[in-house]
Amino acid sequence: MKYSLALAALSLATASPFSHPQETTTDSPGRTIICVPPESQGSNKPLAPKPPPPSSSINKTLSALKPPCPRGTVPRLQPAYASSRFNSLLQRAQLVSQGVAQHAGATTFAGVSNHGGGGTFLAIKPHMPANSAGTSVLQMALSHAAGTANNRQQTVEAGITMMPQQFPVPVLFTYFTTVAHASDADAVGGYNSDQQGWIQVDDAIYPGIEADAIAKDDEISINYVLDQGNWWLWAQDRYLGYYPGSLFAGSLNTGAEQISLFGEVFDRGGVATGIPMGTGVAPTPSQNEQEPTCNKAAYIRNAFYIDTQHQRLDFDGAPVVNDQPQLYGVQTHFKSPTPWKSYICLGGGGGGGGNN
Repeated sequence: MKYSLALAALSLATASPFSHPQETTTDSPGRTIICVPPESQGSNKPLAPKPPPPSSSINKTLSALKPPCPRGTVPRLQPAYASSRFNSLLQRAQLVSQGVAQHAGATTFAGVSNHGGGGTFLAIKPHMPANSAGTSVLQMALSHAAGTANNRQQTVEAGITMMPQQFPVPVLFTYFTTVAHASDADAVGGYNSDQQGWIQVDDAIYPGIEADAIAKDDEISINYVLDQGNWWLWAQDRYLGYYPGSLFAGSLNTGAEQISLFGEVFDRGGVATGIPMGTGVAPTPSQNEQEPTCNKAAYIRNAFYIDTQHQRLDFDGAPVVNDQPQLYGVQTHFKSPTPWKSYICLGGGGGGGGNN
């Protein structure tokens, strides 16, 4: 990758917290990466110290990754405002209500006070046309409602997504909202580095990176950890960065009330989606509970949460919500006697045939 000095485009500079020329480079799909000094992010406060690595036997050590930016800087994807404007949940809901889009989700969740959680995700590769207006997601979310009003809900999310019109390949993503997904704006909500909020600290892995670049054995370990009010994102063998507690004052910065694991699809076609969830294969019952398998369907295994006493506990989500069971499936295996412990299997072709 070749470095260059460049001013961000006017639309980017207007919303960017960086007022001076930034060094840039490109990733393998050709997207622009902005290289910034870590301390220049946010309100220029000193970076929060990293918490101890999470205690886990499922973390996956990566071989040395070449940082995309010069020493002393960290990578942030250039915001993709034009292609992400349809991706806030409120905007999606409006399109669905207008009959010009379809949405489906397969979810399990646990209403439990926690300071983080996650699991090991299959690095999904759904077969989607390059011009597809759809989205396919495998993810987790941790939420807190500061009051009774729905617009007070605050959430941090992470997972793997495929959005062909925005990302030509599946990518690791992160997302936050302070207003129950009502809007995306600086310090309010948004994906990756599209809006101000995310603080990048790792010099090699960043939100928006290709899933294949960090997958090991076709899997990625992803979890959040709350530390001193900040929500730190861990992927494979390191902390990537964090959402500062100042975004979530009086709410999520004190802890989450719910952790959710789910697959989701969205299509602006306005008919039965035809968008594959996960691998595009629907889960079928395991014939042997001693040998974990999702029979080619997508999965999140070794799912866990961190309780308020900082103990790691196996995920145990009683409710399962599947709003399009004729198109997608979800099966749960909580506290199983297998090495996968708590895991979910989900997916389906969405009426489009799925993956082989």
